[in-house]
Amino acid sequence: MSRFKKIAKYLLFGFLGFILLLFLVIQLFGGSIVRSVIAGLNDNLQTEITVGEAKLSMLRSFPNLSVDLKDVNVSGSDGGPLLESRQLSCRISLSSLFGRTHVKQILIADGSMRIYIDQDGNPNYLLTGYTPVGVEPEPATSATEFAIDDARLQNVEFIYENDQLSSAAMLQVDWAEFSGDFGQVVYQMESEGTAQIHFIENQGQRFLEGKYITLAARTEVDNEQQFYQFDKVRLGLGLLAMELSGGIRITEDGMDLDLNFGSDEGRLTDLLSLLPEEYLGPLAQLESRGNWLLNGSILGPWTSRISPRVLA
Repeated sequence: MSRFKKIAKYLLFGFLGFILLLFLVIQLFGGSIVRSVIAGLNDNLQTEITVGEAKLSMLRSFPNLSVDLKDVNVSGSDGGPLLESRQLSCRISLSSLFGRTHVKQILIADGSMRIYIDQDGNPNYLLTGYTPVGVEPEPATSATEFAIDDARLQNVEFIYENDQLSSAAMLQVDWAEFSGDFGQVVYQMESEGTAQIHFIENQGQRFLEGKYITLAARTEVDNEQQFYQFDKVRLGLGLLAMELSGGIRITEDGMDLDLNFGSDEGRLTDLLSLLPEEYLGPLAQLESRGNWLLNGSILGPWTSRISPRVLA
């Protein structure tokens, strides 16, 4: 028993010594790692990132390290804001203390994100330079390698404006998580999250104001073909639970849709509650009992001149 106590004591001392060594290394080299991550972000964005405060910590993400950036602002290619966040954290491996900095995970919290597409279909976001997970990176001027396979949002306002399709949306994302090998041209992405919809607008008509949305999805992303194939998407809109499958292809004029949707858990009133009040008329007082089956499709191009065909 005494031998066991001695071994346990040595292990404890060794562990504490290792932790103290890491803290010492962080104190000595933490500043250079933080500067390396900020420089790497600047290299990967078309515009400069501004940061109010930055620090390196270990306790919040042990056994990894975390570069925590405060009051982050990123401008889009249109000159307007792309991202404003009180906190942006990059999780990096311990090996970054002794070599190249490897960023594996990113968290954006307490902020807003704006996606804008102009009349010609040009977006305000352009990211370059990501290295696929497991692939040897090409030589770069930055000492930071971005091989992100997990991205998270917490309390982020999401704003979407598409002048080409005369559509817009605003959501308050409570939390969302996206995982996948984002550096690959084609990859599988897992995503889930919850948000409150402030509004979804199309051709001046607003829908789903104040409704809550939940999402759990598996998507195949093809960046070269600008194609998104949905598999096993579970969507909750208010009280209505739906499943979605199919694909969306981004085109020069907008997008092509080939989607199927269905529900076998809702009621007719759950569906009607999603419609704007001016669409309801006498149906606003309708009550229903019992579950129903809903199956439908959304098919065809969506451009400034053409809307897809919706069948249900």
